[in-house]
Amino acid sequence: MARKKGNNAAAGKKDDFNAQKGVEWGSKKKPQRVFTLTNILTVIGILVAFLMLYLLIFVDESAAKREQAEERKRKRREKLEQETKIKEFEFKYTEEQEMDALTEILQAEDDEIKVVVFDYSEDAPERPGRGRIKPKYLWKRYERIAKSLRTKELFKRYDDEDLPAIYRFDCSEAGQLLCDRVVGDKAPHAMLFKNKRPRAFPDEVKSDKQILKHLYEMMQPAVSYQESIEDVENFISDVEETIRVMFYGNERGPLDAFTQAADVLRDYGKFGRSRADDVLKRFSDDPNDVVVKLYRKFDDSPVTYNGALNAESLKDLVDWVRTNSLPLLSEFSPANHQKFQKRGLPIVWLHVDSTEDVTDRILEEAKELAKEYYGKMTFTFIDGVVNSQVAKNIGSTSMPQVLILDGSEEVKDDIDGDMPKVSIKGSIDKWEKRNSGDGGGFDDDDDDDDDDYYADDDLDDIPDEDGDREL
Repeated sequence: MARKKGNNAAAGKKDDFNAQKGVEWGSKKKPQRVFTLTNILTVIGILVAFLMLYLLIFVDESAAKREQAEERKRKRREKLEQETKIKEFEFKYTEEQEMDALTEILQAEDDEIKVVVFDYSEDAPERPGRGRIKPKYLWKRYERIAKSLRTKELFKRYDDEDLPAIYRFDCSEAGQLLCDRVVGDKAPHAMLFKNKRPRAFPDEVKSDKQILKHLYEMMQPAVSYQESIEDVENFISDVEETIRVMFYGNERGPLDAFTQAADVLRDYGKFGRSRADDVLKRFSDDPNDVVVKLYRKFDDSPVTYNGALNAESLKDLVDWVRTNSLPLLSEFSPANHQKFQKRGLPIVWLHVDSTEDVTDRILEEAKELAKEYYGKMTFTFIDGVVNSQVAKNIGSTSMPQVLILDGSEEVKDDIDGDMPKVSIKGSIDKWEKRNSGDGGGFDDDDDDDDDDYYADDDLDDIPDEDGDREL
């Protein structure tokens, strides 16, 4: 009993010792907690740091790129708007002229080529059969042409002062009177002037390129010199597109008249001259005298001019070239029609059917009449199979038919296929009788009507705003 007590006392002391030392006896451990406040705060701090780093590196960079992209888009948009914005058209190479200033320019004693562009600075007046025309349209076109005169290779060898001068004239309001007198109802319209004479652009000259080429040709001498026999042969053989006229000789007076005529007739053909002895012996009928010959691809060729060659006979030479520049009888074409009009002779229209056998006889006998009326009337025929609309436009109602539309009294008769020449001659006699004494017919003094065209002062004063002067 006493020993048992002793053992219990010893055990109690041992437990007290162990408790004091913090020692646990046995193999079982107490588990540690993971989700402590410290651990949670640490993880959150790491995540926040990572998020800040991501925002700093990636998000800020993307935002900057987006801003840069938006800025580029804005600049491109502004540039596009600037490029497409309608700018005020600037005229640098053409000059607008008032009426008095234009009159002085056109009456200047020089041989410069001048182009006057008649256009409207405001809306053009309404004309029957014509739509709305934009103001300044033709002005702007000739501004581009004037610029091309200074930039195209064709004109590189010319100084600015040697180039054709292009002037603008405003047909609006006060300028309407002048435009009506000069170009009629054609405005907007451009006219050439040289040596105080107005000249129309040929009908076939339409594009800017064609206008530039025509102006270049106008700048060249009206008469080219052919030095050798080979040069002359090449010159007179090239008659597919237009006639060729040669002056053989060296007399100053006749040559001056020939040169003036050539300048007037630039649209009709090419003009050349030669004074070489071997050329004169080869081509001239009389090497000791002046000879003018016209070469063509139709009818008889060459044709020799038999009239005088001086200032007084200038009109005779011009009329001779005009008359011989077309066949005695030619088929209608737009190009020929313009020459018919410049020829200034009454036109005998023959409307025929090319599929009918009688047509050959009609044209053959009409050509005989054309020889009889050489220099008095122009003969042309319309093939109703090909150009039915043209025939309709001139008022023809059947085939074969003859029409003479000049003068106050027109003639329209069917052609008798059994006697074509008699039939056509009867229509000409009828037209002459109806129109004699009223500007038609063949009065002896008809030629006097055109004398003013060849006078030195062809361009009178341009009318002022009150219309006191005439063109």
